Amino acid sequence: MVYIPSPGDLWEIFKIVKEGIEKIKNAPAVVASVEKRMDDLKAQLDRLKEHFVDKKGQIVKSLNKPAADQLRRILTELYQDIDGVGKIIGVWNDKTGPFGTTFRFEIVAQAAFALGKNPERLEKLEKEIEYHRSELSTWITLTILETINQKKPDPKPLQNKSAPAGDVSIIFLDKENIGRSKIAEAYAKLVQDWTIKSKGHWRIKDSQSAGFNVSHCNECLEQLKTIGGRMWPGDAAPHPMALSALFDNALFKSDFKDKLWDTMAKSRSHGIRNTIFKDHDYIIVFTPAMKKALEALKETLVKQYGPSAAPPNKAKVIILGQYGNVKTNYIVQPSDTKDPQKDRRAWNQLVGTIKVAFKNFLKFELDWAQPR
Repeated sequence: MVYIPSPGDLWEIFKIVKEGIEKIKNAPAVVASVEKRMDDLKAQLDRLKEHFVDKKGQIVKSLNKPAADQLRRILTELYQDIDGVGKIIGVWNDKTGPFGTTFRFEIVAQAAFALGKNPERLEKLEKEIEYHRSELSTWITLTILETINQKKPDPKPLQNKSAPAGDVSIIFLDKENIGRSKIAEAYAKLVQDWTIKSKGHWRIKDSQSAGFNVSHCNECLEQLKTIGGRMWPGDAAPHPMALSALFDNALFKSDFKDKLWDTMAKSRSHGIRNTIFKDHDYIIVFTPAMKKALEALKETLVKQYGPSAAPPNKAKVIILGQYGNVKTNYIVQPSDTKDPQKDRRAWNQLVGTIKVAFKNFLKFELDWAQPR
């Protein structure tokens, strides 16, 4: 029978393993990488403790059963990941080699560690911890969001409105243009069709998506060399699970939806134009790092082409997560695993986050009224 830990149990094993990692000196890179993942996880455990854990370290009773069951599953998998790390780290700290050999010197223990299967095991556990950390982060955000929606159906604007007076053009931008940006572009078109058919007012004349780090059809390759970062060749189809998570449901059921799904499936990832800062009124990104990279590109283009490359009052760069009912700087794209059900749940959660944030963006920036 699988042991199902409480949040308090997970917190205790987390502290023990973290202390074990901190004792290691001159550790290989994989150990340092695991430590970073543990640091990232701590932030989510603190959030969990603040909102959903009682004084006895148990899940609060106010959670509905589906949410509580999902949380228990995530905690159980995290517990198993961290316990696995703890066993490997324990071997390191005891300087124990194959067949129980105990080494006298740290450098010998390092050699045994490197020759065994521990690095591969740790690398796999690191990826598992990061995946489940992302799951936990999404669960916390969406559960808080649902709570706020129940209590505050009309949340206050998060930013001052500064939209142009007329219709606007928007572009969703991420690195690869196969996941988040494609979902957001397609959802914007679904909401547009819904609004117009409901006789509502719609101010977006054009919605697109692109990949900042995609070489295909990218007119800023020379400028991006000075900024740095990995580049993808592009001309790739959208992630199939991304589109399924958005389209494979009963919402927005219409011929338009079916045609849009087909169109998006046939679309291919591409880069950005060198006129991006004058073509669009809003550039919508998913992380602070992308916003920072855009600022660097803008500065480079202005130096090369002059002020006309980035006219004032155009290309307002916003982080979409800041428009969620629970503000966040990060909307993270799921990592693929070998479990299709886990992957689909992660993409479903991503779609839900993007939907809420985009509708709030429409309300706060463009005075959009949701059709009834």
